[in-house]
Amino acid sequence: MVVEVALALVLLVGAGLMIRSFARLMGIDPGFEADGVVTMRLTLPAAKYGDTARWIAFHDDLIHRVSAITGITAAGLNSAVPLEGGGSESPIVVEGRPMPAPDAPGTMCLFQATSPDYLKAMGIPILRGRAFTDQDRQTAPPVVIVDETVARRLFPGEDPLGKRIAFEFSGHDRRGQNPIWREIVGIVKHVRHYGIASEPPYVQVYAPVDQLPLWFQQRHPAMSLFARTSLGTEGTAAAIRRELAAIDRDIPVYSVQTMSAYLAQDTEQPRLSVMLLSGLGGLALLLAVIGIYGVVSYSVAQRTQEIGVRMALGATGRDVLRLVVGQAIALVVAGVAIGVGASLALGSVMRNLLFEVSARDPSTLVAIAAVLTAVGITASAVPAMRATRVDPLVALRAE
Repeated sequence: MVVEVALALVLLVGAGLMIRSFARLMGIDPGFEADGVVTMRLTLPAAKYGDTARWIAFHDDLIHRVSAITGITAAGLNSAVPLEGGGSESPIVVEGRPMPAPDAPGTMCLFQATSPDYLKAMGIPILRGRAFTDQDRQTAPPVVIVDETVARRLFPGEDPLGKRIAFEFSGHDRRGQNPIWREIVGIVKHVRHYGIASEPPYVQVYAPVDQLPLWFQQRHPAMSLFARTSLGTEGTAAAIRRELAAIDRDIPVYSVQTMSAYLAQDTEQPRLSVMLLSGLGGLALLLAVIGIYGVVSYSVAQRTQEIGVRMALGATGRDVLRLVVGQAIALVVAGVAIGVGASLALGSVMRNLLFEVSARDPSTLVAIAAVLTAVGITASAVPAMRATRVDPLVALRAE
């Protein structure tokens, strides 16, 4: 009985910690509105679209066609997919400040090529300034949108709008590199790109597709299309394929998926851990209840004559109830104490599975210990109540 209670407490504490951790994880704002967004990827062959102007023109044509599809309220392109865990990274510098040293790059950024309606399609809030427009073309002054972490880390106490930053440099030699300055025209919410739970300390910047960053001009990355739609995944993909075929039927789309699915995939492992530990904890609790009830019932049956003698000598039903339940509680408390000790000892095993929750969280330990003690009292009270109805005369005759 003591072992059952101890094992049940260890499993229930693990389940409780995982549930709290999962709740914290699901409470994190990814920075975008996932519901109703379908994404897919397309790669243009270098042999046909090696020229940057032609590459840009293809994407401009595609996004205008897709935006006109009935049922799609907004559509945009981006070179990175939130939560997918990758992108183009570079040091970021502010005009008028010292350049970073080669061995100390300073603040790193994730830079992206973005079409004007990408923020709208993804539901990424614009905190200040504006989104890109069709006027932000290659012949216009270079502009950039930054996320809120840029404003906090690079411009504390300042207004970033109108300031110029660079995240790309011309030239190959560090001494001869010239920063390509872009004016900040908007500030947006930080988006989780590397995962809900594990986001590196990179700031994020967005450049217009028509003002393609130098790195992308040399490599022409695969672009992802994002559509906020009421057509569903299959309907949206079919409609976009038709528009794509009207431009170039040799270009396929792939990795068709909703952003809600990306969120679900990113939290799949902790969700499975919660389900597993909760199931094992519930089973252990059930076995503990059955064990406590069985042990106390057997003890009462074995002590019927003793209880009868006690009652014949003046013991009341309350005395018998206190006796039986008290002895059961002593065993439950012993099991709880052992279980708490084991839970604390196994804290290092749980640490890597938890998010923003201590493996030795006192509130979880106290709550589970209290619940298990209450369950133990309840399970022992039923046979204890039966003991109070023992007939002293019948028990004495049996003696």
